[in-house]
Amino acid sequence: MLENFRLVKDEEQNWAYDPDKACNGGGYHQPFKVWEFEYGYYDDYYHEISGKYHYKFELDDTSCGDFGKRYSKTLYIMEDGEWKEVYNFYLNEVDGNDDETVCEGTFEPVELTAALIDARLLKWWELFSCEIFDRFNYDKFKREQEEEEEYYEERSRYNG
Repeated sequence: MLENFRLVKDEEQNWAYDPDKACNGGGYHQPFKVWEFEYGYYDDYYHEISGKYHYKFELDDTSCGDFGKRYSKTLYIMEDGEWKEVYNFYLNEVDGNDDETVCEGTFEPVELTAALIDARLLKWWELFSCEIFDRFNYDKFKREQEEEEEYYEERSRYNG
């Protein structure tokens, strides 16, 4: 379970951020956010939390409105007084001809991944190219993808 979950940094990276100009006008919202939390692992044998580890989760979003999404999500664990990268997801639809998606790392235990998804820091489809995805229920991935498509369809009807 996630404990002491807190947002420790929330900065706008685009000095020209302006919601009125966010549609191809350069005023895109490009947040850099950092959350820190502790996660305790449940030990099935002893039926108790066996340890707590300190984590940091970063979102670095430099998306450009209708030009596409470009962001990374990185999870770190505190080990021996230093942050060690555990997982990184990078999506780039802005630069180049093809979409670039890179997913590296894994989560142990899987329950930590589910907790981050419940906290809306990760999405199921962001795990698709990682080895961790094989451990998840494909139906949950498909359901989230359909919900996201419905949201954008409704949004386009409202805006159009």
